[in-house]
Amino acid sequence: MRRAGLRIDKEVMAGLPPWFERTLLGLPLGASAQYRGPSGLHVREYDDHYEVHFDLFDPREHPMLHALEFVLRASRKGRRCPAGA
Repeated sequence: MRRAGLRIDKEVMAGLPPWFERTLLGLPLGASAQYRGPSGLHVREYDDHYEVHFDLFDPREHPMLHALEFVLRASRKGRRCPAGA
């Protein structure tokens, strides 16, 4: 499930600022890597671009609230949640 966010081409921004840390938290959705930053920022890295969005709840600090928000958002859209999400 993709969320509304920002797409940034790697031609414009070759790397992420140092305060982003690589993470396994989140659905990869085809991304080669994922990063978490301050204030709920979540970045997915693809071959030629980044996709950036804000999570309402940062899973590093509020894992249950993050999971609940994901499930509620998916159910509103009539989608099933992936196993383990």
